[in-house]
Amino acid sequence: MIMRTLLFVAMLALLTVGSGDPIYKGPTRLGTFDVVRPVSIKAVLRQLGEPTSHKSPFCYSYDENAYLRISAIHEQPESAGELLISGVPNCPAKTFAKAGFDFRSWKTAEGIGLGASKEDVLSRYGAPTSMKKPDHELDLRFFSEYAPKMAHTSPIAQEVLLYSGVLKGLPNSWTSARFGMQEGKVAWIMLTIDD
Repeated sequence: MIMRTLLFVAMLALLTVGSGDPIYKGPTRLGTFDVVRPVSIKAVLRQLGEPTSHKSPFCYSYDENAYLRISAIHEQPESAGELLISGVPNCPAKTFAKAGFDFRSWKTAEGIGLGASKEDVLSRYGAPTSMKKPDHELDLRFFSEYAPKMAHTSPIAQEVLLYSGVLKGLPNSWTSARFGMQEGKVAWIMLTIDD
């Protein structure tokens, strides 16, 4: 009986520990983008309007301070794998199509959108996986067209809150969310299905 109990406890410990990957605590939705059930690129493009290119990434602007970039999942090019909304350009200038609606209204399921406070983000998702100051490499990766024109004294964000991990119950589902914070407010949001 004791041996059976020890075996049960050992198996339970293995199940709860799993692969050692952290459980993702960030948002799973932003607007129509979803990391649990990836949405079709075609469906998102129908909502946004005709893109300037038929190749990922797809870039949109709503006005002079609203930009959206959506990229396909590498291994599933028919599905959306990354979404970035921001108040600064996040694609080369000539690649932006005009969006038919103001996507700045998109929020996470927990009500976080552009302009939300850092306190709001922390209260909805808890402590991030990491908080770091952005560097020029990060700026170039996420804002390739805008970053070379930046003064070194004005980064894309003063701080980036990163939430990453695997979706609970789905061990091969690495997901990440980044909130670029500027003066205590969300200046940009990136939600990614990492494949």
